[in-house]
Amino acid sequence: MSNYLNKSKQNLNAGDILIRSGFPNSSVHCSYYAAVQYMFHLIFTKFGKTKDEFNAELSFYKKGTHVWAEKLVCDELEKISFQEYKWFKKNFPEFKDIRVKSDYTEELIDKQKGIEALEKSRLLIETLKSNLG
Repeated sequence: MSNYLNKSKQNLNAGDILIRSGFPNSSVHCSYYAAVQYMFHLIFTKFGKTKDEFNAELSFYKKGTHVWAEKLVCDELEKISFQEYKWFKKNFPEFKDIRVKSDYTEELIDKQKGIEALEKSRLLIETLKSNLG
């Protein structure tokens, strides 16, 4: 198991524990990073890209890590299923928006939003897993 896959699973578990413990804001952070780390798992293990190649592309295209990871995953997903690609392209940015609210604003995330974020993370990961591995 890749370290990114292991981290992804740990963050899903942590998100669940945080919700049940009354910390929905922190749970959103973990739920989001579970999905991002699953994307890294795909990029570095399934797609065969090295970390040096990934970092060189970040520099060349002047993109952020999460934006570039999303692009690489979406490029592969589009080849497999345009319908799943469209779903992912709609849902991942919405998911990222709630993570930004949770981490960078004074807005509090309630328990229900935390649960929804965890479920969204699971759905995003399942979509990637069922289509890309």
